[in-house]
Amino acid sequence: MSARDGASGTSKEDPEADKKLLCKRKEALLGRLRRYLNHPDTKHDHIDALRDALLPKISYLSDIDARLELAKSWCRSSHSAYCKYHRRDFEVVDKLAWASLMMAPMEAIRKFQDEECTDDGRPSPSDTCHLGESVVLLSKMIGELFPKRGYLPAHHYELKDGLNAVEIKDHPRGDIKLAISASSLRDESTCVVTKSADARVCLVLPFPTSQIAASLEYILHKDSGDIFGFEIRKHLAVLQSPATVFSLANMISLNEILSKWWAKAWIALEPISQTDCSIRLRLRWLRKAMFDQERDHRVGRLESVRGSYAKVVCVDMDPRMVSRGRLTQSGKSLRMVHFETREYIEDGYEFDITAAKKEDLPDFGLLKVRYILSIAMSLTGEGLVEDDQQ
Repeated sequence: MSARDGASGTSKEDPEADKKLLCKRKEALLGRLRRYLNHPDTKHDHIDALRDALLPKISYLSDIDARLELAKSWCRSSHSAYCKYHRRDFEVVDKLAWASLMMAPMEAIRKFQDEECTDDGRPSPSDTCHLGESVVLLSKMIGELFPKRGYLPAHHYELKDGLNAVEIKDHPRGDIKLAISASSLRDESTCVVTKSADARVCLVLPFPTSQIAASLEYILHKDSGDIFGFEIRKHLAVLQSPATVFSLANMISLNEILSKWWAKAWIALEPISQTDCSIRLRLRWLRKAMFDQERDHRVGRLESVRGSYAKVVCVDMDPRMVSRGRLTQSGKSLRMVHFETREYIEDGYEFDITAAKKEDLPDFGLLKVRYILSIAMSLTGEGLVEDDQQ
C-alpha cells in the first residue's frame, strides 16, 4: 500500500472502499451547496448563475427556459382542447408533444394554443390542435420513416434471388446499383464526416414500402409549417418516386459505425447551408434520454397519472435534467476520430459535400426531415434500442 493509499485508507484493489470515499465526497459537496443556497446573503441571481453553470448545455436546442415557461402556461390553460380531448391533467403530455415543444420554432409554440371545445370535449371542426397534430405527425414519421435496422445501407435494397428486396405497388424499382456507384463516386468512396475510406452508401430516408403507404399519405396531406417551421410534405413527396429515393438526392456516404449511430439517433446531421455545388452540414452528438421504457421516468405529478406511463411526461420537464451524454461500454464519452486531422470530432463540427451540379447533392429538405426525426428520437428515446455502441 502506497503512502497515498494509506492516507486515504483505501487500496487500489478495493473498489468498494473507493466507491464509499466518492460517496462521502459527494455528500460533503452537496452539504456545502445546501448551506450556500440557504445562506441569507445568497441572491437569486447567484442561484441562477449556479444553476446555469451546473446544467449541461444542449447545443441543438434553443431557448429551453423560455420554452418551458410557454409550455407550462399553455398547458395550464382552462381551454386546452388537447388536454381535454385526451382526458389528461393539464400539466402532463405525451413525450412526443413535449419533444415538439422543445424543437419547434418559438413563434410556432405560441400557436400551440387550442380554441374552444365542443360539449363532448373534442375540438370543434373549425379549430386546429397544433400540438396534437405534431404528436401524430412525429409518431407516424418516426414509426414509418426512420430506419430500424441499426443502419440502412442502400445495399439492403439490391436484388436477392431474382426478386425485389422491396417494392411499392404500381412503381418500378430504380437502378440501385447505378445510384450507389454514383453516390460513391461523388463522395470519393470516403465517409463525408471522417474522410475514412471504409464508407458505405446510406439512404437519408428509407424506401416507402406498401405497408406504410397509408401513413405516408397522411403525412403528405398535413400542413406542418406551423409545427416544424418548414413544410415537410413537399420534401417527403419525393418518396413516392423510387427513381428519386434511389438517387443522389437521398444518398450519403458514412463509415459503418457512424451509419449505425445515425440510424439510432445517437448523432444527427444538421443541414445548414447550400450552394450550387456544395451543401454544408453540422454534426451533433445527441444526448441519451434517461427514461425507463417499462415504468417511465416519473417526475413530480406523474405518480398520479394512470395509463401508459412510458408515454407521458410533465410538460415543464427540463430536457437537461433527464438526459446525459452517451457513453461507451467502458464508460468513456462516445467519440469518433477524423481520419485526416487525427483529432476527435467535436459537437458542431461542420463539413461539406460537393458535387459538379446541385442535382447531384443530397436533398436539403430530406436531410432536414431526417434531422428533426433524429432530435425527436433522442429527446424521447422512442424506438431506440440500447444494444451496443457500434
